[in-house]
Amino acid sequence: MARRFRNGLIHTYSFLVTVLFWSILFFLTFLAAVSSCAISCDGAEHSFFLSDSVWANLLTLVLGTLACLLLRSLARRWGLAARLGEDGYFRRCRRVLLAVLGLLALVWVLATQFDLSADPLGVQQAAQALRTGDLTPFRTGGYISIYPHQMGLAWLSWLLAAVFGDLNPVVFQLLNVLGVVLLYRELSECCALFGMSRGAQLGVVLLGILFYPFWLYCSFVYGNVLGMAFSVLAMRLELRFLRDGGLKRAFGAAGAACLALLLKSNYLIFVIGMLLTALVELLRRCSWQRCLLPLLLIGALLFQSKVPVALTERVTGCRLDNGMSNWSWIVMGVQESDRGPGWYSGYPRRSLREADFDGSVQGEMARQTALAELKYFAEHKREGLDFFTRKVASQWNNPSFQGYWLAQTRPSRIKLPSWVKGFIGRQAVASASVWLNALQMLILAGTLLWCALCRREQRQAGLCFAVTLIGGFVFHLFWEAKCQYALSYFVLLLPLAAGGWGELTRLLAGLLARRGRGTEKRSLLQKSLRRIAPFAALSLVLCGLLWVLYANGRHDSLRCDDAAYAAYLAEPEAVDYLEN
Repeated sequence: MARRFRNGLIHTYSFLVTVLFWSILFFLTFLAAVSSCAISCDGAEHSFFLSDSVWANLLTLVLGTLACLLLRSLARRWGLAARLGEDGYFRRCRRVLLAVLGLLALVWVLATQFDLSADPLGVQQAAQALRTGDLTPFRTGGYISIYPHQMGLAWLSWLLAAVFGDLNPVVFQLLNVLGVVLLYRELSECCALFGMSRGAQLGVVLLGILFYPFWLYCSFVYGNVLGMAFSVLAMRLELRFLRDGGLKRAFGAAGAACLALLLKSNYLIFVIGMLLTALVELLRRCSWQRCLLPLLLIGALLFQSKVPVALTERVTGCRLDNGMSNWSWIVMGVQESDRGPGWYSGYPRRSLREADFDGSVQGEMARQTALAELKYFAEHKREGLDFFTRKVASQWNNPSFQGYWLAQTRPSRIKLPSWVKGFIGRQAVASASVWLNALQMLILAGTLLWCALCRREQRQAGLCFAVTLIGGFVFHLFWEAKCQYALSYFVLLLPLAAGGWGELTRLLAGLLARRGRGTEKRSLLQKSLRRIAPFAALSLVLCGLLWVLYANGRHDSLRCDDAAYAAYLAEPEAVDYLEN
């Protein structure tokens, strides 16, 4: 009876995660098929909602399928498919691709050398203050007093400053380059754990090279890139531990998760996804080692939330309050702003000043405001649907994910070379977005293919990534909107997309190879259709739901800024933000 109950819980969890994951992917694919988003290249950070061609996106998918078939055919003709079975040859190929990726990121960092500003500047100044004894950032109204969750990153920056000096962004940027290489190596290793071919394991690194918005973030002196690298390292170690055991992997997973949280607290959602995965696997097979992993992950969460602040209070003698209330970020996330629905409006800082920097007072004010906003949307469902649809689109349907915007709005320590100015110019970004838009569609479609075509045990192994994306999607539905937040979750789709296109190519190649052998061909088709059938049924239900919600012009707000964006592109190119 107990075993049946445990199995029922596991199957229910897997079913719910799979359905939610597919539904979110289907919705994002719908948004990408009918519309796109862009962002202004200035401090205004204004989102444009643009129309897109469904037929052009369908053509992209057809061309993507043909390209995969061609690559598979060439790999077989040249003997690459067989040689990839050799461990040494596979590792050399992966090292070459990772070296290309690292070299591209390194060139970008050295050719731009963007300086500190906004939050990265606040963190680095706090690290400098720790070294000089300046208590300004830690007193009431100071940066760390307002954002105490940044203390983990500030202490890590303090360690770097002890060797390389204060306010030295290039060192952090170079570490980001290493972080990008580590990230894609770990994603490739995760492909192996998901039962994907070695072609897919190389394909995810190739996708990392082609999908360049993420490695543009190497110039951003913040915890996004390194935190993502350590998060995926932690997930890979957890999956290896759950499959093969080994206490070193359990401690390594918890340590990497702790580092990710210290670098950026947003990766809490990744760690929660790991914790859920560990608990479900504990239900599947209980042992004292498996009981240890959830405890280690909880310990990592507690360490990140308590130790940096306690250490800072001891060193500075300043009492750090809880800072801004989380409710203030939710208020901002459910209100319109000049930037876009749910984007930064200054409400958290403004309301904290109104509360005389008392976080508890601000929290109560913000809670009442947030509940009032949500109640309004509940009573005005059409407005609520339009608001949250545009908010999701502005974060997830911008194919550059603000990678260009960061470059366009950051001061540089050097005179930028002409190719960088051309690369991040307004017209160049608009042209590059055509390529990135097509690539975004291929990644989303590839992930859907992976869900529908992969074997059940492969899908089970990938649930850790799926539940993390679900958590990120739901969290940022109500939190502050920003493309850079969505980017971390979107990158998790790359290995699944590589596996999905690999599965489709294998299926089509198998059907072509069985021409004239009707029985074998029918058997392969029937096996594939049995896998696809549940997802096809769910897709029909989702199509009906989308029709009810968005038919008769109710999605026009997703494509309302074509004229405004054309006028924006026609304006004279601003160069002041490009110059040193």
